Amino acid sequence: MAETTEKLRIVKRKHVDRLLNWPNVTAVDINYKTVRAQKTNDLCLVIWVREKKPESEIPAGKILPKEIDGFAVDVFEGEIKLGEGFSWPATLSQTTEQSPRELTAEEVVKLRPLDTLRGGDSLGPMTFDGAGTLGYFVKQGETVGILSNAHVVQSVGTQLISPAIPDGGTADDYIGTVEKVVLTTAVDCGHAPLRSNIDKFLLQDGTSVTGTEKAAVGTKIKFYGRTSGLVNQGEVSSVDWSGTVSDRRVENQILFSASSVGGGNSGSLLINRENNKAIGLYFADNRTNSGLANHIGDVLNALDVEIAI
Repeated sequence: MAETTEKLRIVKRKHVDRLLNWPNVTAVDINYKTVRAQKTNDLCLVIWVREKKPESEIPAGKILPKEIDGFAVDVFEGEIKLGEGFSWPATLSQTTEQSPRELTAEEVVKLRPLDTLRGGDSLGPMTFDGAGTLGYFVKQGETVGILSNAHVVQSVGTQLISPAIPDGGTADDYIGTVEKVVLTTAVDCGHAPLRSNIDKFLLQDGTSVTGTEKAAVGTKIKFYGRTSGLVNQGEVSSVDWSGTVSDRRVENQILFSASSVGGGNSGSLLINRENNKAIGLYFADNRTNSGLANHIGDVLNALDVEIAI
């Protein structure tokens, strides 16, 4: 199986650009072929399309091949997008050495206590009416910060609040200022040091992340999202999804199934529910039962941080 997967990855790399330029195609993946709505044990290239059409309605020369370089091709109808109300940040990658906002003693007394923050809490910019998820806590040296998506925190210098404005947040819920965002074909991530350090790092159920590991097909997952709350029914479907998300190209992402997805969950930490290790950072979904996540190793490397343990 591993040998077949590697051969398919070579074929995918060779043809992915051409296939994504095909009309109606949204993604190219490596997954198991489906026959009559049932997955088989045969790995193949899976081409996602916005709408499946009978071959009689497709112009000559635009019908997708049934096999490529000796591997079967399966066609899947679907599309994955950012949550409603969000768009990609205008600047791809930013970092700053600016000092965070200085607080007066009077302000500190009024602000939300940081030790009440939990992975899975509502998160958003202080001046932007959008809400995503505070994924979890990270460290850069001895400094503790929070992790979420670039498209949630938006840009360097953004003051973040938890909860976000749509969930009742105000200036009194200020938790920190965005220091770095990275947006590439591999990651959609941002980091903000907290306004002061905390020493306990918890998810909404009171447990803690125990570390990180590489995502693998079949890994049983859970996440805590601002919209869905605790979702602990789902698994990793693929680690090779490449396509367009809201008109932006992404490469080799984690595709996962889940019992609940939806706008506002962006920024959630994807976790192996059997050992509480982080495997990815949720950033987009199909509004029904599937989502995409960046590989956690790529995220942490891009931001130069580590999961707080």
